[in-house]
Amino acid sequence: MYMLANVKELIDVSKNLGIEIFLLNDRDAQEYIETVFALYNPFKTEGHLGIGENTVSISTEKYEFIYSQYLIEEPAYVFFGQDSNIARKSVIKINNAKILGALFENAYGMEYFVSNEAMDI
Repeated sequence: MYMLANVKELIDVSKNLGIEIFLLNDRDAQEYIETVFALYNPFKTEGHLGIGENTVSISTEKYEFIYSQYLIEEPAYVFFGQDSNIARKSVIKINNAKILGALFENAYGMEYFVSNEAMDI
């Protein structure tokens, strides 16, 4: 099975850290991404995602690996720029949003979109 490089790296990192993550099946991943895009209306979906109007976003650069400690302990869903067919079918579910920082701190720099199941954060 061909896998998006970012997804493969996060799976490898999660195994090394003992963090359980899941790759959604293609259909569920596509539905999740399409629903997020309908809700947030991004003006850019390839490479670095550009969030649409009437949304709130925060810069995480200064707090890149610790911001997740302030999130609610709930599942988080992560996807990447939609510049390939495989990316359009790739969503990772992490059971605890608070550990996102640890996961990404141990992965090579990635641009990603994260939200919860309700897509309200």
